Amino acid sequence: MHGTPLDSRNVTQRFQAILKAFGLPRHRFHDLRHSAATLLLVQGVHPRAIEQILGWDQGVMLERCTHLVDEIRMDAADRMDAILKPVGVTVGVKSGKTSVS
Repeated sequence: MHGTPLDSRNVTQRFQAILKAFGLPRHRFHDLRHSAATLLLVQGVHPRAIEQILGWDQGVMLERCTHLVDEIRMDAADRMDAILKPVGVTVGVKSGKTSVS
């Protein structure tokens, strides 16, 4: 029936069946919220917008999503390089060192 709450057992069983069908490890259905937050963050969505979408209080996202993905860190370094390169400074993320050209 449409518009009624879903039975959590059915949702969990169906989710686990989908994971198994694709050869993926078991995960909690709730983990999809964190995956969604991370994917939105990688796409450049503002953290405050993500918090509102997920119904989190302000600041909660930074606590829950401290496992920022490498793409975000690399993007931040690339953006800083774009600012600093004209003055001869390069930020090295891989080596962890800053060098002057």
